[in-house]
Amino acid sequence: MVIGAENVRRAARAALIAADRNNFKVIRDPRIHGTDLGNVPIDEAARAIVEEVRAHRRPNPETIYLVDTSEDMIAALEDALRNAQANL
Repeated sequence: MVIGAENVRRAARAALIAADRNNFKVIRDPRIHGTDLGNVPIDEAARAIVEEVRAHRRPNPETIYLVDTSEDMIAALEDALRNAQANL
């Protein structure tokens, strides 16, 4: 089963919209990345999530924690954040 990075993006967007609708001030992004069963490359999943967080323009959530138990995914998220800040 392959879900693709676009579905990871849609899931991240849906979580952010739901948080706004429910007035959640703080959320954490759980393991929705699709890198296990969906075979989405870790770097693509991380980039999709970071891009959705950066594109989110609604007032809530105010704070978003990107978490994972995989050191590889954590490193990929950190890289995606650094690249986004550098506009790469």
